[in-house]
Amino acid sequence: MAEEKKVDRRSFLSYAITAVVVGVVAGVGGYYAGLSSAPPPGAPTTVTRTVTPPAVTTTVTPPPVTTTVTATAKPPEQPVKSEILVGATMSLTGVFAAFGPFYKAGYEKWVEDVNAKGGLLGGRLKLILYDDKSDATTAVGLYEKLITADKVDLIVGPYSSTISAAVQPVAEKYKKVLPMGAAGALELYQRGYKYSFSVSALALSYAVPIFDWMKTLPEAKRPKSVALPYTDTLFSSSIIDGARDLAKKEGVKIVFDEKYPVDVKDLVPIVRKIKDANPDIIIAGTYYVDAVLMVKALEAIKYRPKLTWVAIAVSLPTFGKELGPLAEGIVGDFQYWETMPFERTKEIWDWFTKKEGSPPPQQLAQGYACGQILEQAVKATGSLDNEKLMDWLHRNEVKTALGHYKFAENGIGYPAMWIGMWKEGKRVIVWPPSAAEAPMPYKE
Repeated sequence: MAEEKKVDRRSFLSYAITAVVVGVVAGVGGYYAGLSSAPPPGAPTTVTRTVTPPAVTTTVTPPPVTTTVTATAKPPEQPVKSEILVGATMSLTGVFAAFGPFYKAGYEKWVEDVNAKGGLLGGRLKLILYDDKSDATTAVGLYEKLITADKVDLIVGPYSSTISAAVQPVAEKYKKVLPMGAAGALELYQRGYKYSFSVSALALSYAVPIFDWMKTLPEAKRPKSVALPYTDTLFSSSIIDGARDLAKKEGVKIVFDEKYPVDVKDLVPIVRKIKDANPDIIIAGTYYVDAVLMVKALEAIKYRPKLTWVAIAVSLPTFGKELGPLAEGIVGDFQYWETMPFERTKEIWDWFTKKEGSPPPQQLAQGYACGQILEQAVKATGSLDNEKLMDWLHRNEVKTALGHYKFAENGIGYPAMWIGMWKEGKRVIVWPPSAAEAPMPYKE
C-alpha cells in the first residue's frame, strides 16, 4: 500500500473555513486564485493528524527514464555546467498510476521547453525519473539515490501527500528545493521544513467552491444534507475534514461520513448506505479508481442525489472515456483550464490537445508548474545552489501555468480552483459564474 498514516481522526480542529481562495478580475473575469503570501482570512492553520515517514527499507535501482532535447544553447551569462540533472520519482505503476504519467509528461514538457530556449545558465536539462510504484518507502530510497548516486542538481516531487511527506525529510537533509505538484495535505506544511513548496491546492480547501456555490442559491433551494465518503488516506481525509467543517458552519446536515480502503474494489455497499441516508448531495474524497467505482456503483443501484462531487478524477480525460454517458453531470475540482490567464497556460493546453486529441488534465500542468518554479529561481539567482534557490522562493513571486505564487513562509501556494464536469463527451466549467460554460447540474 502506498498510503500509510497515523490519524487522530476525531480530534480535528474546530476552525471555520471561509473563502480559501481570492476572487480576482483578470482575463476571463472573476475567478478563484490565490496570489497572497499568507493564507486568506479563515484559511486553516493547524490540524492534529500526525505524519510519520516510513523507514527506508527498499533499495530500487531501475534504469532512469530520461528526456533530452537537443537545442542550440545561447551563451550563458554565468556558465555553470553543460548538463543540469533534474531528478524525480513518479507513480507510473501501482495504485496511483492513473495520475503519474500526466505529471511525468508535465516534467518532460518543461524540460523540452527550457532546452529549446537554450537551457538554464548555459546548461541543457536532463530528467532522471524513476517509477516509485506508488510506494512511499520506495520513493524515499529513490530520492536518496537521485541525490547521492545520480548527483542530480535539482529535484521535483512525487505523487500524493503521503509519498511527498515521506520524501520531504530527504529534501531537507540534503538541502534540495522540493516543488510539489501533488501534496495538498496541510500537515506537510506544519513540519517546519524550509525546502518544500506546493503548487497544488490544499486538500482542506477543495470543497470551498461547492459551498460558495451553495450560498448563491435561494435559501429554500440550497442542499440541506450531505454524504461524505472518502478513501482512508491523508489527502482524502483532509478533503473531508474541510468539507465536514464547512457543512457544520453552513448548517448542512451530515447524514453519512465513512471512509474505505484506498484499494477498494467495490463501492456498491458504501453507495447503498449513502442512498439509505438520502443526502441532497455527495462530496467524495476520491482518487481516480475509486471515483470511477463510485459512479459505477451509483448506476448499479440506479441512484443519483441532487449533485455528486468527486475529487481529482473529473478533470482527467480518461474519466469521460472510461465512463461514457455515466460521467455526465458528475462534478469535480479543476485547477487548470484553457482560459486561465497565467504563464504558458494556453500554450501547454494547445500543445497537449494537438498531441493527444483531448485537453490536458490539471495534473500535467501541476508537473509543469513545478519546473517553472525551479526555472525562475535558477535564472533569478544565477545559481544551482539550492539554499539560494530556497531563499529566493521564500521572498519572491513566481509565475506558473496554475497561477502567480508568493509562497507563505511554510511553502504553501494558493492556485486557482474551479468546478467542472463532463457534458456531451467534453469537459466544461460550471463554476465560477464568470468562467462557466454550463450551469451546475443541480436537481432542484
